[in-house]
Amino acid sequence: MAFGSELPRNDALVSFLLSQDGLLDAILAEHVDRRGWCPACPGPQSGRRRYPCDVRLIAERARRARDDLTPPPAR
Repeated sequence: MAFGSELPRNDALVSFLLSQDGLLDAILAEHVDRRGWCPACPGPQSGRRRYPCDVRLIAERARRARDDLTPPPAR
């Protein structure tokens, strides 16, 4: 599994996240807690706990895409 910036690009997943009302914001909210961990992701006993998790990384990529698509406010 690739980590961080090595995550494979998956534009279909980004497009899906952007097409579902509220899903992207829900994922961004749920995949971090006060300690900076994702409560839905495997715990330290699995030896794989890290933040940001792959789900969060993909959601962040979708947020950047959404921000790029949002026109600036009119002046």
